[in-house]
Amino acid sequence: RRELVGSPFWIPPEMLRNKNHDCNVDIWQVGVVGLEMFLNGPPHKHNSLKAMYTVGTEGLTGFFQSGWSDEAKDFLGSCLKME
Repeated sequence: RRELVGSPFWIPPEMLRNKNHDCNVDIWQVGVVGLEMFLNGPPHKHNSLKAMYTVGTEGLTGFFQSGWSDEAKDFLGSCLKME
């Protein structure tokens, strides 16, 4: 698939780059929801363009915070891998 669908806060890098994608985009979105639970909202929740730019260029692991458990960071990092 190559369609660009979904909310700007949950769009995975593959979609932003117009690459073929599969069910891995669903895993990305689980990671974003988990990240939202820790941050009390999506990354860059006040700016959807900045949110999409960050996903397309840097990914979201930069939002991890030092007080989080290693298990949480490992899980979220596994979900939010840049392909």
